[in-house]
Order: sequence, then structure tokens, then C-alpha cells
Amino acid sequence: PAFKYESFENRNKYYRHVSKGGWPFSTSAHGWPISDCTGEGLKGVMVLLKSKSVQDAVKNGSLRDISESRLQDAVNVILTLQNEDGGWATYENNRGFGWYEQLNPSEVFGDIMIDYSYAECSMASLTALVDFHKLYPDHRTSEVLHSIE
Repeated sequence: PAFKYESFENRNKYYRHVSKGGWPFSTSAHGWPISDCTGEGLKGVMVLLKSKSVQDAVKNGSLRDISESRLQDAVNVILTLQNEDGGWATYENNRGFGWYEQLNPSEVFGDIMIDYSYAECSMASLTALVDFHKLYPDHRTSEVLHSIE
């Protein structure tokens, strides 16, 4: 998995964002956590954890329980992906300026030089934080509530 290469040194060296706990668009080998994939994945896991059939399967040993720390890792990724404008971009924070678009060599794709906040990414991330906070109100409470506001 990509997160095994996620030491502090490697993240700085390769300008990578934290990925442990994030959900990529495909498999873990993809290695780039996407905000809406992480949010939707987290919500899906939390819904399944409430399911009687999943709870029974965990009880009888046919399924392993997912640890709370794994869910917290996903929340940590979501929190770090929030942009200064309050929204969420796809896979990294908006780290640039609008004028970077003037450097875009593509004639086909516009607005690709920086990662902007998108409604679908923001909604998936916000609703995941709200749902998580209801179940686990003690994890990074002030940061979660600040993000939701």
C-alpha cells in the first residue's frame, strides 16, 4: 500500500499529502486519497457498522471489526484536505493562486493548475464529519466542529 511510503521525510521530499486513512479512487496502490471517496467510504463503513447482519457477523467471527482508529485516520485525512475557503478539493489542498492558470499549457482542460473546492467533494466530506461526530464526539472535537461550521 502507498501509505507505507508515507514517512514524514518522504512526504516532504515528494510533496505528498498525508494518505493514511484516505480512500483513493481505485485501489490502495493508487495512493492518492480523494476527499469525496474518503468521505463516502467513511460514511459507508459507519452505516455498515450499524447493520445487524454486520454486527452479527463480527460477533460470530466471520467478519473482523474495524477499529475506531481506522475511522479516525479517515477523519484526519478529511480535516487536512479542507481548503481555506471552507470547501474541499479532490486530492490536495489549494496551494496556489488563480494566476497559475495562465501557465496552463493545455488547450483542452481549463482550471487544472490548482485544485479548487468542489460541491461534491465538500458535501461528501462535510456529511462524513457530521456522521462521524455523532458516533465519536470526542475525536478532534474542536477541529471537526470548526470544519462543519
